[in-house]
Amino acid sequence: MQLEITNKEKQPLLHRTIITCDVKNEKTPTRAEVKKLLSAKLGSDKELLYLQKIETSFGKNDFTVVAKLYDNKEFADKIEASYMKKRNEAKEEADAPKEEPKKEEAKEERVSE
Repeated sequence: MQLEITNKEKQPLLHRTIITCDVKNEKTPTRAEVKKLLSAKLGSDKELLYLQKIETSFGKNDFTVVAKLYDNKEFADKIEASYMKKRNEAKEEADAPKEEPKKEEAKEERVSE
């Protein structure tokens, strides 16, 4: 996967930077993959980076990603919508290995008449 940053727009009143980048990949990248690659390229913390959208044109392997990089966690918590926080956190948790719940054996009780 190749990532190239095309635009950075500083928004000082909101204490964030809007980052636009182009991604080339064989298939649509997951949010977790893009977030990991972009945070490594920027040298920032993943918790301060929120992916707004990943766009593509039909039949192409080029994707446009729009992300928001906050100066600190406090401003991100105040400004970002709750659904956007869940969207960015849920994908990271999905990548973590899950433990299978233990199945309890059901006991059948006979009713005596």
